[in-house]
Amino acid sequence: MRSLFEKYFLQGCVNQRLIDDFFYNDSRFTFETFKTYPDDGVKFDVKEYDYKVEMVAEIPGYSKKDINIEYDNNILTISGEVKEKKEENVKYLYKEIKSRQFERKFKVGKHLDASEIDAEFKDGKLHVTLPKVELEDLKKSIEIK
Repeated sequence: MRSLFEKYFLQGCVNQRLIDDFFYNDSRFTFETFKTYPDDGVKFDVKEYDYKVEMVAEIPGYSKKDINIEYDNNILTISGEVKEKKEENVKYLYKEIKSRQFERKFKVGKHLDASEIDAEFKDGKLHVTLPKVELEDLKKSIEIK
């Protein structure tokens, strides 16, 4: 069991790390992910290159029209939904295939060109490319009127 000193000292270190990360972190690209629905077997790999970040997701049982990708305020959301097909006059003896959905949110760094995000879906795999931009490209001079 931790002493009170250890507990509050370690908590203070965690809080300081969060503050340092928020104000002083100069990492080029960061990822934080969280699930909002069960993942339904959807698995993601995220790879970083000098000029881009590439995501690959295995999404079995979904088609291109079932998947949605949105980017808003440094959050990339990838979701999908497959509705169960209803058949009339059918009695199932055994049924495992049901409606399913998934949603994953990725908090990404600010060094991203959102207008150039590219996605391709083929053979049950989703490939998403997130181009990086240099900090200098984000700077802009403002004319004073």
